[in-house]
Amino acid sequence: MKYSIRILTIIFLLIPLNAYSLDLHHMLDKGPLITINRDAHDKFESITSYALVNAPLQYVWDTVLNIDDYARYMPRMVRSQIINKNEANTEMIVAFEVDTFMSNTKYQLKYMIDETRHTIDMYHHAGALHGSRWHWDFQPQGGNTVIICTGASKNLSALIKAVDDSTQTLTIGVNITSMLANIRYIKERSELLYAKDKGVSKRFESSGPDDP
Repeated sequence: MKYSIRILTIIFLLIPLNAYSLDLHHMLDKGPLITINRDAHDKFESITSYALVNAPLQYVWDTVLNIDDYARYMPRMVRSQIINKNEANTEMIVAFEVDTFMSNTKYQLKYMIDETRHTIDMYHHAGALHGSRWHWDFQPQGGNTVIICTGASKNLSALIKAVDDSTQTLTIGVNITSMLANIRYIKERSELLYAKDKGVSKRFESSGPDDP
């Protein structure tokens, strides 16, 4: 049976978010909450992160899907580019290149986008990180947005695999660090764009390297 190791107390896991909106905001104001999910064999399976963004849902959604813009505000992101998508913009293939130790990590993810539910599923498509996948859920909370992301980076590197211990301390640590960093960048970018736009939602397009 799957279970979670609690990093911070998350009393709302078994209760609808709306039922405890005030408590949720209070907890998330302190920063993202994390659980570590393990499988029936006590092996690391995924990370779930909950984060509050002080911006309306549309700003967060637009920021996440403005993929070509990532390299301008995400440290170590060398390249992020949509290389294929369907006419309905519900499926796309995205290529990433990240500045990592010794050599850059290159991989492609397949995005499955449900704009009605405001969810995005990402699956490994090619390159490094074989077997990785994530599920992003964006929920409005008044004028703010809660991000719930579950997933894991798999097959990080031969070095990590060689030196990791039986409880997968390094693998879990890298996953926590990378997920929290990505959510932080999305949160800060969304909040900045919302502040600049004075509450009027719009689609964001990159216009130059000096843009915020």
